[in-house]
Amino acid sequence: MYSYIEEELHASGVIEYFTSLNGQEDLPIGINRSVSWTDIKTPYNLVLADREFWYITL
Repeated sequence: MYSYIEEELHASGVIEYFTSLNGQEDLPIGINRSVSWTDIKTPYNLVLADREFWYITL
């Protein structure tokens, strides 16, 4: 996932990244955050809480 997001981010400049338990996609977003790719050092930094939304930029 880390490599895929990195590739797509370099291609488009922005990634919207969202997690949700199956069947709960329509519930309100719990955490909304803007993140720079430079702050993501390892794949473990991409672990999100349920219904967390990140807007990732270069």
